[in-house]
Amino acid sequence: MENLRAGANNIVIKVIFILIILSFIFAGIGSYVVGNKQNYVAKVDDHKISKEEFESAYQNQLKQMQSQMGNYFQTLLENPSYEKQIKLQVINELINNYLLEENAKKNGMVVTNSQIKDAILKMPEFSKNGVFDNQTYRNLIQRAGLTPDEFAQYIKKSFLSEQYLKNINSSEFNLPGDAQEINNYINQIRLISTSQLNNNEIKKNIKISDQNILKYYNSNKKDFTEPRKFTAAYIEVEKKNASQNMVVSNEEIQKFYEKNKSQYIEPREIKISYIFVTKKDIALEIEKKLSEKQDFQKLEEQYSQDKFSKSHTLSNWISKGDLPAASDKAAFNLNKIGEFSKIIKVSNGYQIIRLDDIKPEKIKSLEKVKSEINEIILADKVDKKIVEQKQLLSNLSFSNPKTLEPASKKLGLPIETTKPFDIDNIPPSILSNGTKKALLSSTVLKSRLNSNVIQLPNGNLIVFRLTKVEPPKVIDFNLVKAKIKSMLFEQALNIKSDKLAQDYVKELNDNKKSLKFNTPIEVSRNNINASNQKLVEASFNIAEKGKYSYYKNNSGTVFIIKLNNIIYPKGNINSLDEVSNSLVQLRNNINQASLITALREKAKIEVKNIN
Repeated sequence: MENLRAGANNIVIKVIFILIILSFIFAGIGSYVVGNKQNYVAKVDDHKISKEEFESAYQNQLKQMQSQMGNYFQTLLENPSYEKQIKLQVINELINNYLLEENAKKNGMVVTNSQIKDAILKMPEFSKNGVFDNQTYRNLIQRAGLTPDEFAQYIKKSFLSEQYLKNINSSEFNLPGDAQEINNYINQIRLISTSQLNNNEIKKNIKISDQNILKYYNSNKKDFTEPRKFTAAYIEVEKKNASQNMVVSNEEIQKFYEKNKSQYIEPREIKISYIFVTKKDIALEIEKKLSEKQDFQKLEEQYSQDKFSKSHTLSNWISKGDLPAASDKAAFNLNKIGEFSKIIKVSNGYQIIRLDDIKPEKIKSLEKVKSEINEIILADKVDKKIVEQKQLLSNLSFSNPKTLEPASKKLGLPIETTKPFDIDNIPPSILSNGTKKALLSSTVLKSRLNSNVIQLPNGNLIVFRLTKVEPPKVIDFNLVKAKIKSMLFEQALNIKSDKLAQDYVKELNDNKKSLKFNTPIEVSRNNINASNQKLVEASFNIAEKGKYSYYKNNSGTVFIIKLNNIIYPKGNINSLDEVSNSLVQLRNNINQASLITALREKAKIEVKNIN
């Protein structure tokens, strides 16, 4: 999915990327939405995407968006439709990833455990001074809410999809004239002249009367109303304090290990070779020769037609589930080195597998998993401590609903006070998913009692109560009169200047008017910026040379534009290569989007209602 975002800043890809997005919109969820009583959120053919898998992906998405958007994201999340949109996006990505993964397996793609391990060891995020650091690795994936096994599965799926998409994209190419044509479109230069209309002349005779100002004020009082203001007192229990002086003993680690050994099994791994052919009669011929003790490797070299690999020996160790279902079952039913399977029907042909080596199932040593167990137990202790503190805070605030003093004294925490705020600008110190709902509840707003315990995004707990509520009030007319007058004047000026500019352009294009223009200048799409954006856009909207248009700069000044000439670039080899590469990337993106759309259309997809 990351490949779809690559190159998004290229102007060509921006133009056509909309088409890719539309293909997803029309592909939609793919089936229907029903009540969610089952323990899954979506079903793709016979595969169920569990609530746990969805929740993990959803929380990771929220964390990512929170880190990018800050506290503003919490405000957006208060909108139920926005929250639902994110959930559907997560479900769609889980569905797309599963379809890509399964299709990759059907086409013979394999990702082994050793490949995953090598990839993790090479990730710069987990390195210190250029060397892999295990503690950094564990801290980062734990912060992401993942176990090592979950992270490894994520990497495996990513690798599988990536390898598959690379094979799909490898055939893309450009015709010789494609790059030149696009290069002409992107890099053309327009020679234009401008003439500024006299703003003072346009402003003449624009009068804004006091009567019109008052009329606008009376008709739009809601726009001149200060919202209701709240002031809140609150107590905050910080999560970081829960882990202070908390340790995990060796005895606790040993006990956990003994109780959960089944979670630390290193599964059986094997190495295999295989022969792939597209016709059954050839597969039967090979099977007969193998039964006659003919050499497997020689038969593989003679017959195998696999399109993804020149060598059909998988040198890496593979685990159960790495291969497509039929191949996987056959391979792991082999128990003796040198033993080979019966003919296996796969999606595009037939396969015979030979077992080359075995690494038996074994339990990981305590030393190997000690650090991981320590983190699990510590996290569990912190969670239990937070639950205890939450219950204590809840009891104290509930039994003394009109004051925070008893809770403050018992917990040794200060009572903090917010500055006045409105409902759309809740201070970060008390902002969470449930804050707005609690704030507007009759318990807190009308009865002025303590709120329920609310968990903040950082894991801290708060209880708050309103100490002051200022009702909405309309701002006095005299305080906004000048603002309204200025706004009405700008509106009238905009209308008048647009009309005047349109008349000028029409008469100039009809050769009924002449105008003195400034010295010609060159503009191009490649040097567009905030100060010249409107000029460049208007210049490139003129259909042919010798014609006219107009634009307004950021200050509202009106300019008439004349297109004198269009200059096409010759394009050196480097720039044409760059355009050509962008076109290939664009086609790759379209291929990937089309593939996902096609896979969704073939699959039976059922999405449950997520509340």
